[in-house]
Amino acid sequence: MAASPAFRPTRWSLISRANGEDAAGAREAMEQLCAAYWYPLYAWVRHRGYGPEDAQDLVQSFFLRLLERDSFAAACEAKGRLRNFLIHQLQHHLADAARYRSARKRGGQVIHFSLDDAEARLAGEPVEADTPETLYHRRWAREVLARALQALEGRAVGRGDAEAFALLKPALTDPTATALDSCAVAAALKIPLSHVKVRVHRLRAQFREAVLTVIAGTLQTRDSAAVEAEMRELLRSLSKEA
Repeated sequence: MAASPAFRPTRWSLISRANGEDAAGAREAMEQLCAAYWYPLYAWVRHRGYGPEDAQDLVQSFFLRLLERDSFAAACEAKGRLRNFLIHQLQHHLADAARYRSARKRGGQVIHFSLDDAEARLAGEPVEADTPETLYHRRWAREVLARALQALEGRAVGRGDAEAFALLKPALTDPTATALDSCAVAAALKIPLSHVKVRVHRLRAQFREAVLTVIAGTLQTRDSAAVEAEMRELLRSLSKEA
């Protein structure tokens, strides 16, 4: 996916569009929100003891309920973090589950996602003893990193640097001393060995900026200190992994 249209609008601006009077624009915005954040929410519901189909129905009806009740209008700057707002609203939704379980019976206003993909992702995750809430924040952090990586890859493809990005990507996804075979990368890219270190350093800086951009889109403030604080909190979530 190219970086431009998917990552320039903040997620809070998508919320404003989802609440807007333009039906087509509202649905597109809601679909983008759902695509970005359904999995951490879905996994949270699953860890609360719901089966796959019930969890799918609950998350689908949750997003629909947000539109029906104009719930996004309640999102104010004081709530700050989109991840906290969404999980708070979802908790309320589960409390009313008996009334909102049948999203697929409501007609065409259902935003679909792949149940098979979701279950495959859950099955592929390590068994963790943490609470559903802790796991939710951890998955959110993983999603932020994944979307930042996707944005960075999109920019590389746009520049015609897809091969170089693929070779250097292990330095981002597994930043250990042995993650990258620098000699092999230098040979493949036909560059001096010393240039590999420079490229890795540059790519890591770009990745950090991409992560901050994604994080900024989930906050209702552009204050750099708040963005940095959220980044530290998300990284702490990941550092607590077993």
